Amino acid sequence: MRVVLDTPVFVRALLNRYSRCGRIVFEHGDKFQLIFSRETVAEAIAVIQRPSIQANIPPHARPNLKRVLDILTNADMLDVAHVKPVSRDPNDDIFIALAFAGNAEYIVTEDKDLLVLNPLDHLQIVNTEHFVRLFEVTDL
Repeated sequence: MRVVLDTPVFVRALLNRYSRCGRIVFEHGDKFQLIFSRETVAEAIAVIQRPSIQANIPPHARPNLKRVLDILTNADMLDVAHVKPVSRDPNDDIFIALAFAGNAEYIVTEDKDLLVLNPLDHLQIVNTEHFVRLFEVTDL
């Protein structure tokens, strides 16, 4: 199974491995292949470095660089040559383009601008609760 996580889901996973987002990456991450692009990784790094985010992260909860590198090393990194407008929020189109370029089966998001598109061709766009349930209900 090939999966794209939108930026807030990935960032929340890194900030709290015990949250639902964290469980997706750290408990179930061996059951699917994550797909990233340089653009989506850069966006995640930019979000984590925002002063408003940094101010609310206790020092012991800051993302472990080795853990982030391990996740990214095991992910498929793709170049997305063409991003066509699909979502009502143009900033979300990179995730759709990445999912199609990487032949993903899922985009996992809490973004209503993406969720409203579900399904999009063969692509399932689901929230974190739905995605976690896939692993709790079925044995993949």
